[in-house]
This record gives sequence, C-alpha cells and structure tokens, in this order.
Amino acid sequence: MPTKKLHPKAAKAALDKFLTHPKYGKSVNARRLEIIVGLLDEQGNANLLKVIQEAFEDDSDTAKSLNTLSKTAKDIEKKADSLGINLKLVKDSYKSKELAQRSLWLEGDDLKTAQVLEAMSKEVGDQPDSKIQNKARSRDVKMVVCYAKKEKDKAVCLMDKLQEHLRMNSKQYRFSLQLFDEVAPGSETNKAIEQKLQSANLILILESAAFHSDKKITEYALDFIGKNVSKLCIVGCSIFNVNGNRGHLEGLECFTNKSKFYNELEEDENKKMQFAITLAQKVVDKLEGIQE
Repeated sequence: MPTKKLHPKAAKAALDKFLTHPKYGKSVNARRLEIIVGLLDEQGNANLLKVIQEAFEDDSDTAKSLNTLSKTAKDIEKKADSLGINLKLVKDSYKSKELAQRSLWLEGDDLKTAQVLEAMSKEVGDQPDSKIQNKARSRDVKMVVCYAKKEKDKAVCLMDKLQEHLRMNSKQYRFSLQLFDEVAPGSETNKAIEQKLQSANLILILESAAFHSDKKITEYALDFIGKNVSKLCIVGCSIFNVNGNRGHLEGLECFTNKSKFYNELEEDENKKMQFAITLAQKVVDKLEGIQE
C-alpha cells in the first residue's frame, strides 16, 4: 500500500502503538523515534540538524550521523511492519545542502489524518483565532535524567512511567526524556554530557548515596547542576542520609516527605504508578513556574 506523509497527530498515534510493544518500546531506536515525532512541526516536518542533535546527539560527523539515521529508519520500518504498522522515516534528497536546511518526516498509512483534522476543526471551530493558535502550539521540553550507574534499571523504570503520564496529562508540552550519560559512540563523554545538560529545559535528579559518589555525576554533571538549580527536579531514589552535605540540592525536593523514595516502593506497581503521576504534575508545575 502506498504511503503518505503523516500529519503530526497521525505520527503520534503510530508512535504510541509502537511504544506499546514490551521489547520494541524500550529500545534505543524507539526513544529516537519518540524524539523525532516530538520535533515535527505543524506540517509534519522536522529539521534534520535538530534531529541529529536531539535524537543522535552528534553533529560533528555528518556522514556517520546520516548513516546511523538510515540504519535507525530501516530498523523502525522493519519492527513497525511486524506490528502491522506501515511507518517510514524519510529525509529529503537535497544532499548538497547543510543539515540545517534539510528536512525529515514520517510516512505511513494516512488513514487517521482526515479523522484527526476533522476532530481538530470541530474542537476549535467556535474558538477565537488566538485560542486556536495557542491550542496548535505545544512547546517542546527536553528533560535529562541524572542518576547513579548502579541504579540505572530503577531510573529507566521511573522514566518510562513518567514519560507515559507526561504524554497523557500535558497537552501544552511535548516532553522528551533522555538519560544524561547515553551518548553517541565515539563522542567525548564529558563534552557530550555537558551539551546534553546545556540543552535541557529541566533536569530530573534521582538522588541517593550512590548518586553523590557516582564518578560520571561528580566529574561531568555536578558542577553544571550546581550552577543551574532553576532547572532541577529532585526525587529520592533510595534512602540515604539526607542530613549530609547536599550542597545546591538542599530544599529542592519534589516531595517534601523525606521518606518518599522510589526504590522503597519495591514491586508495588500501583504505588509506583501513583509516584509517577504525582511527579508528572510536579514537573509541569515546575515548568510553568520557570516561565512565569
């Protein structure tokens, strides 16, 4: 079946289906696809340079970056096909242009686009122009998650739940969550982490004793964190001596209850989900506080 360029909401619907797969939904390429969908403008186009910087975090080697993008596109198309989704990542053919002047978009079975557009027109049909424009504009928000290496599994688990509730409960923002130390192969770790933190709108810290002794945190992230406290959202990952020397982190916790630590919820999925729901609201509140 021939494919068509997808309206952003149709692309989002395809993404949501892709992310429901227990294996594919947690893959690196799934996260890349999520970032790319978040970068689509109202016409369904994403700036190719921004895609490389945000989803692949490396624009120093154009040929290498585009090769990685091509491999990602093939992987996503193959996995989507196995789920019954016709989904392709397509970039323009202007190879002589700079990446900043090029575009990328998604193609697929565009059956939902007409329905989406019809629903949108009904939703905003009786609203003043200013309200229609505001509804159409959702702000891209990049959140970087800082954690201790030994607690990565817990960090990814919480991040997945948080992403889900931010997506469901916030129509004003399009959130992209990334791990602070996931960098492109061959990149200089310190520069890549610094670049990622600098480009973040918010920084989620999963604090614990292990966090304060983690080598990558102390060497590459802690100095930046201390200088950008307005961006910080802090939650306890595991119990530690909160009366110790926490420096710039003191008093910035999302949860005032000091006994609220994510790891202590054990395998109680309901409590973990409630934790993520509450945290999602606090993240949105934090973001709106920054903008005021």
